[in-house]
Amino acid sequence: MLGQNLIIRGLVGNRLVGGTWTASGTWTLPAVTLGGAITGGGQSINNIISYSTGAGGRFVSTADNTYFTIRGGTNAAGAGSVITYVGVDNADTGLLDISTPDAAGTADSRRLRISGKTATAIAAWSAITHANLNLSDYLGLFITDTDSATEGDIWYDASEDKLKFKTAAGIETITST
Repeated sequence: MLGQNLIIRGLVGNRLVGGTWTASGTWTLPAVTLGGAITGGGQSINNIISYSTGAGGRFVSTADNTYFTIRGGTNAAGAGSVITYVGVDNADTGLLDISTPDAAGTADSRRLRISGKTATAIAAWSAITHANLNLSDYLGLFITDTDSATEGDIWYDASEDKLKFKTAAGIETITST
């Protein structure tokens, strides 16, 4: 019998195959080394425990007008932290969003949005409390500057134990009453 003969011989060694493979059940593949790209044909790859790559490995899209999302839970709102990377030609112009579940765990709450496709990115924080925030430079406030002077910086002067800020008139000290 041909079928019995195949089972006894096994599929050891090089084999030339082609066409569409049809399985009558579930296939379990042992470790496989690929010699080329995998094309998913629009299908999902599920239950991947880890992904590792060599130097320079990356996830990329085939179009600049799309987005890529990584979710820390199931694909449901509020199920885990979410990072969304947006392509440069998308309507959201290359931004980066970071969200976490809301208090009820039923919706995603955007916590940080960093704009893209701009000379100076804007980071917009939402519902965030910063604990032990340490800055490596002065804290600069957004101001409407009409005279091109350096204004809006705030810093702590440890030698005088005072909080100071820069205005158009000079350096001012913040005091408590």
